[in-house]
Amino acid sequence: MAKRIACLVYNGFHLLDLAGPLSAFEICGYLGAPGYAIAYLAAQPGVVTSGGGARLVCDALTDCRPDDTLLVPGGFGGYDPAAVEPLLPLITRAIRSGQRVIAVGAGVRILARTGLLAGRKVVSHWAPAARLARDYPEVIVDAQHLYLKDGNIWTSAGVSAGTDVALAVVAEDHGSRRARETARALVLTAHRGSGGNQRSPLLDLPDRSHRFGDLVIWARERLDEPLPVERLAEQAALSVRHFTRAFTEVFGIGPAKAIEKLRVDAACVAIESGLSLDDAALVAGFGNTNRMRRSFQRILGTPPRARKQARPRDGWDG
Repeated sequence: MAKRIACLVYNGFHLLDLAGPLSAFEICGYLGAPGYAIAYLAAQPGVVTSGGGARLVCDALTDCRPDDTLLVPGGFGGYDPAAVEPLLPLITRAIRSGQRVIAVGAGVRILARTGLLAGRKVVSHWAPAARLARDYPEVIVDAQHLYLKDGNIWTSAGVSAGTDVALAVVAEDHGSRRARETARALVLTAHRGSGGNQRSPLLDLPDRSHRFGDLVIWARERLDEPLPVERLAEQAALSVRHFTRAFTEVFGIGPAKAIEKLRVDAACVAIESGLSLDDAALVAGFGNTNRMRRSFQRILGTPPRARKQARPRDGWDG
C-alpha cells in the first residue's frame, strides 16, 4: 500500500521546497509499487499561493491521517505568524505521536514554533541559520549538513537539499536501491548523503582574480603530488607563517585541511565515475585506501565505499 505524504502549505511557501521532494516521491512510484500518494492541506481549503505566485488547490487540515508523513516547506510566508499559526496544532500532535515530519528549508521555523524542538538537532539553510538560533536558542541549529534526522523529525537545508532528504526517506521506506534508481531518474549524479556540506568556498572560487584562486587551481591539478604547506607558501610567494595566517583568514581552515578537503572531493568524483577505491586514492593523492578512509571519516563522516554504493545503477529508461 502506498504511503501518503501530506503537504502542509500556506500563502507564501517556497515552491521549490515543495516541488523538489515531491518529484522524488512521484518518480519513486513510477519505478514500482508501493509508491506515495500526495495530499495538499491548508488551514483554509481552496487556493493557496506560493511566494512566486503559483497556485495550489488544497484540502482541509482535517483530512490529515494519523499515518501520514507531514511535509512542511519553507518560504517567506513561514515568518508570518498569521500564516502558520493554524498549522501548529496539527504539527504538534504529529510530533508528539511519533508521526514522521519533514521540514524543508525555513519550514523548520514552523516546527520550532511548537516548542517541541528543544534539545533537538536540526538543519537550517546557512543564510537564516543565525536568526533561527537566535529566535529559538533551545534548538541545536546545524548550518553545515544537507539534512538530518532526529527521531521522527527530518530537517533539510531546503532548495535542492529538499530532494536529498526526500531520497533519504525513499531509502528508509523502500531501500537504497530504489533511492539510487530514483536519483538517476531525476538526472542526479547520486543521492548526496546527509554529511555533504552546504557551502564549500574552496570548490566555489569565483575566478583566478580571487586572492588564492590561482593557488587552489594549481593545487587541484597536482593532488597526486605531495602538497605540504611549505610548497603551497612558496607557490603563493609568501612566508609559511604569513601564508598560513592569510589563507586561514580567507577560508576559515588551514592549508593542510584545505588540501585534505580537495582530495576528498576529487576522490568522490573518481569513485562515482567508476574508479576502484585503490585507483581513486592514488588519483586524489592519498597514496593508499587507509589514508583515504580516515580522511573521508573526518570530512564526510562516511567511508569511501559509500560513494561507490551511491552510484546510480542502470535499469530505468525514463
